[in-house]
Amino acid sequence: MDTYNTTIVGKVFVELDKVDSTNNYAANLLQKSQVIEGTVILAHDQYQGRGQRGNSWESRSNKNITISIILFPKKLLAYQQFHLNQAITIACLQFLTKIGGKGFQIKWPNDLYHKDTKLGGILIENTVSGNYLSTSIVGIGINVNQNVFSDQLTNATSLSIITQKEFDIVTLVKQLCYFIDQQYLLLIQQQFDTLQTQYLQRLYRYQEFHYYETNNKRIEGQIVDVLSSGQLVIETKDQNKHLFSFKEIKYII
Repeated sequence: MDTYNTTIVGKVFVELDKVDSTNNYAANLLQKSQVIEGTVILAHDQYQGRGQRGNSWESRSNKNITISIILFPKKLLAYQQFHLNQAITIACLQFLTKIGGKGFQIKWPNDLYHKDTKLGGILIENTVSGNYLSTSIVGIGINVNQNVFSDQLTNATSLSIITQKEFDIVTLVKQLCYFIDQQYLLLIQQQFDTLQTQYLQRLYRYQEFHYYETNNKRIEGQIVDVLSSGQLVIETKDQNKHLFSFKEIKYII
């Protein structure tokens, strides 16, 4: 593992000094040329990074991991696409645990957390051909050496803050690619049950009662599942189960 040998992810490694968005760069690459699956695009300065549903992603130049990975999960049915999210999430958390120890979880649907603070996020953009996925651009942002954040980011953290260490970004990205490669192989082997089990084990607030906000109402419940559709299942204290899609529920910290 010390050499970070991979089967698919990271065989082609594109390193950019500056780009608007690595996901945009990857999309343009797919339009203009034949791309090898597993191509990784790393930007040292990403000045228009995007989060889920059009949110922006703040990242200081030369401080953080900002990458996109091009994948062709063509045996994955469109309705199974959340399993790709699970595979990438699990890999990121395995990587973070290796670097920073305990306390790393996924906050549904796409935030990487350490305890109650956010240090990263995942944005996956898929294209579909017929009933199957055709291409996937996996965008990952992880705060690494950034120690100062804007006032609007009240719960942001980084690997440097957590570990009190500085890191080499390229070395970390290559290590992250190793973990993504392992989980992607599970995905293309359709080991969905394994991915689901690992995902729930790492889910923020799983089987804990907390308060949430939905439709301007406050509810108390526990997360009990995430469906293959990606919907979150929360069970309230009256034992009723409620399904939520992206942006339909807000965590109360």
